[in-house]
Amino acid sequence: MEDVAAGDEFVLWVGGSNAGVVAHGHFPGAAEYGQPDTRYWSEDPGPRHFVPLVVDEWLDLRVPKARLATDPRMAAASILRQPFAGNPHRLTDKQWQAIHQAIKAQEAGDPDWNLEPGDEIRRVDLHGQYGGSSQNGIATSGTTDNILIFTPASSGHQHGDYDTWNEGGTFHYTGEGETGDQKMIRGNKAILEHRETGKRLRLSDGARGTVRYLGEWTLDPDQPFSEDEAPATGGASFAR
Repeated sequence: MEDVAAGDEFVLWVGGSNAGVVAHGHFPGAAEYGQPDTRYWSEDPGPRHFVPLVVDEWLDLRVPKARLATDPRMAAASILRQPFAGNPHRLTDKQWQAIHQAIKAQEAGDPDWNLEPGDEIRRVDLHGQYGGSSQNGIATSGTTDNILIFTPASSGHQHGDYDTWNEGGTFHYTGEGETGDQKMIRGNKAILEHRETGKRLRLSDGARGTVRYLGEWTLDPDQPFSEDEAPATGGASFAR
């Protein structure tokens, strides 16, 4: 901590299965010794060394560890090689540059995505370009950072799907599972965790043949899903 100076920048890293960068900011002052703000502690920690920090931006989509790991500039980064070895992890100038560029790329959008809202494309060609299964309503790509979602405009109700547009431009999407209570697994889990995994939600109108791309969406962070009854296919309870 003694190396931290006012004006230095930092990135905030979250570990676990969906590890990655979630925020960036700066230090308004150097490290201090004294009584930290007890609002952030379940019990009074007593006097200790601490450093003040300001988060300048929480990222809408996390920059995943897997993406940074493919950058050769990050090959020796301790946060990738030994994430529990110390905190904070110091970065070289090249490593810092790699992370900054990854953040900017995440915010700028996917340069490899070439569809605009309203464009029509055969579903088989969509999967050919961006991956994912052509058999599911929620197709998580293993080759790109996209989750392809399909709302079947005409046939959905026979499968228990009740996708609806709402005031304010929001869209309620019925998850996977035609019988019984839906579970937060597979495609449903992928949508729920898309911010943590850095995946982009791509919604298309139609399920077979030619589909119409409706744009990139994000999950409502305050109410990511709700439960309701769908009378078709056994009266299942659907998470939306």
